Formats: sequence, structure tokens, C-alpha cells
Amino acid sequence: MARRDGLPALLAALGVILLAARGARAQCFRIDGSSPDQSFEPCNPSAEVSACCASNKARPDLCLTSGLCYAQDSGFEGLLFSNGCTDRTGRASGCPSFCPPGKLSNRNEPLSSPPPRPCMAD
Repeated sequence: MARRDGLPALLAALGVILLAARGARAQCFRIDGSSPDQSFEPCNPSAEVSACCASNKARPDLCLTSGLCYAQDSGFEGLLFSNGCTDRTGRASGCPSFCPPGKLSNRNEPLSSPPPRPCMAD
């Protein structure tokens, strides 16, 4: 007969691991690849790659289907902007992108300038 003395401990450890994995979520990154504060959350937590908005605060930004964020904070109400993505490079197809490749305006603006930056004309 096999010993089962360690079975309860093994099952408890497995349960903790499963709960931790279930609670894990993708990390958001700003458009320059840096890590934002804890208010940023993926708009679609179940997606492999998602746009991110500052949704974890008293007056949360709203995630729009376009990947833009709709601000509700005092002084910023109604502004639309891009806050980042769960892909550090921002180049994954699930990240918000509003200009075709090679068409992002290059008006001597740093990468971290407030988006959305304008697209170049054809």
C-alpha cells in the first residue's frame, strides 16, 4: 500500500500555485516601455496583448474598443489618449496603433510625448 502522508500538503501547495496563477495578470507598460504606477490595468485581461488604461483609481479611465482611454479625472474629463500596452515594445498587433507603419509624425517629439501623435500625410 502506498504512503499518502504527504498528499494533503501536496494538494495544499498545488492549490496555492493555481490561485496565484489565476490572480496573475499581464503587466502594463507606458508607450516608452517604462513601468507605470499601479493604477494601470490591461483593458482586456484575458487577451494575450492588450491596451492599458489607468482603471484602478477613484475616477477610472475608461477603456474604449479603439484601444484609447477616456479620462474622467478632474481637469482631464473627456480627453482621449493612449496609455500603453501589455507588450513592452508597443509593436504587438494587440497594442493601440493609429498610424500605418512608417507614417507616425516625426516632428522632433520624444517617444514619450502625449499621444496620440499625428500621422504623416500620404
